[in-house]
Amino acid sequence: MRLLDALKILQKADATLPPFRIFLACGFTPLHLQTFLTAAVQERFTGKHIEMSIGVYDDLAGNIGRMADAIPSAGVVVLEWQDLDPRLGIRRVAGWDWQDLPEIAADVRRMLIRLERLLMGAAERVRIIVCFPTLPFPLLSSQHPATVSPLQADLELALAEMKSRLLKCQSIYVLKHEIRSTQVFDPANEILFGFPYSLSHASDLGEDIAQVLSMPPNRKGIITDLDLTAWNGILGDDGVDGVHWDLEHHAQPYGLYQQLLHALAKEGVLVAVASKNSHEIVQQIFMQRQDLILKENDIFPMTASWQPKSEMVEKILKTWNIGPESVIFIDDNPFELEEVGRKYPQMECIQFDPSPRFAMGLWRELRTKFARRTVSEEDRIRSTSIRAMTEKELSPDSNTDIEDFLAHLDAELKFELSRNSDDGRAFELINKTNQFNLNGVRLTDAEFRAYLAQEQSFLLTASYSDKFGALGKISSLLGRITGDEILVEFWVLSCRAFSHRIEFACLRGLFEFFDEKYLHLRWKSTGRNNHLLEFLPLLPGKTTDGILVLDRETFIQECPNLPHKITFHAAKGLEIHA
Repeated sequence: MRLLDALKILQKADATLPPFRIFLACGFTPLHLQTFLTAAVQERFTGKHIEMSIGVYDDLAGNIGRMADAIPSAGVVVLEWQDLDPRLGIRRVAGWDWQDLPEIAADVRRMLIRLERLLMGAAERVRIIVCFPTLPFPLLSSQHPATVSPLQADLELALAEMKSRLLKCQSIYVLKHEIRSTQVFDPANEILFGFPYSLSHASDLGEDIAQVLSMPPNRKGIITDLDLTAWNGILGDDGVDGVHWDLEHHAQPYGLYQQLLHALAKEGVLVAVASKNSHEIVQQIFMQRQDLILKENDIFPMTASWQPKSEMVEKILKTWNIGPESVIFIDDNPFELEEVGRKYPQMECIQFDPSPRFAMGLWRELRTKFARRTVSEEDRIRSTSIRAMTEKELSPDSNTDIEDFLAHLDAELKFELSRNSDDGRAFELINKTNQFNLNGVRLTDAEFRAYLAQEQSFLLTASYSDKFGALGKISSLLGRITGDEILVEFWVLSCRAFSHRIEFACLRGLFEFFDEKYLHLRWKSTGRNNHLLEFLPLLPGKTTDGILVLDRETFIQECPNLPHKITFHAAKGLEIHA
């Protein structure tokens, strides 16, 4: 991006839109980095007006503290060598020689400890992106410039150790910046203005930071073809032993693709097969070829027939109970891609290419679109729980009494009441736009943390399991106590937990724990939350201006039978004041 282009973007920005506030903390003068970063984020957040705050020159540590106090939508910390010790920069002639290098190393390590402590504290209130030094290491050592000096090795090790510790905090992201500019450091700008970057490097860095700030919600599933996609060859023509995916048969990209699908499946990504093939022969290859990297238990459902691919995709989406916009379809045949794409224009369709360059590009693309900071228990059991839910749906026939069926599920509900703003799964659920969402309002990490910082607030989560298996944490509810009322402002229930009366159990649990007279649900139709709209009329309450009011006595009296074994745990020392 050119500086003129960035300025034009900022001039066109609509200041009447809701703000997205970024605090940029650095020790140098932000100058053009601030311009490029604001413009790059503005391009990505079309429904927001980007507001950028900066701190004080030459006070990185103080700026991190100011960032925490401001509680922005996101924080960005850009660290350079001179922030760790002025002798590593060129704006101060500090007077050093080779005898001072051990002292410089010790001072830098002390500064890193201080900055780490400040970052960890700020991350309790703000989501932070940290950019470690991108400038060339200064030539302090007597070593030849083409070699790594002991001082550089020592400080790079200290930085690597700090990165490792920071990454254990769920609210801190460490930027992986790849140098693309031929010139990174601009000594003239540094000496004259205190801005160390070239324009091209400032633009690249701004783009990379903006990419992390604007990471879209993760995709949920991949639907893949098999022949000429997962392996080289046609299973029906070449037979089980005639298809390959290895180096020996010049088919390594297919093996790389299988490896990636296998890894994604283990991380909680849903993987399904839509293959024009005989179901029997597809079963044979997964039973007989022990060298398959993609395993049968990585895949659900396995759809192999001679139906149009769009019909197979439709069945898979219904089984997963997710929308096409959350899924990527991969096939080698442009005809199949066109057919599926016409029926599901919201679904991204990718044509598989067996070239090594494509294989590595696809690896990066899928890693980007299915990125996960950590693999949670819910991620690990997602595919298994969907299989279990499918089996469960097939279990009761038309003559089965629903009360009897629910009573024999051996269902367990575990409720946790807290103000734990580090609960990543609870935050993830709140921002889902599924069919049981109270009002569709999404929260940034900073807003989530700020909400739970209120003394009258609470977070209620529910985990579910039954004889078919565990679903993990399936409900997240945010609310406040106001007077003698429980106000629920955010509530999302996973689609895997519908029709288990968990909705009623959540509300009853709130009434019993807080012992308040009324419970208010702040709801709104989003066009997608059909299950919520079906649930609300079942409640004995009245709706006024988007608030459903429940009376404790009436609700408990009319609440249906709850077939769960329920345990309720409140965080130690939790006090909620109206």
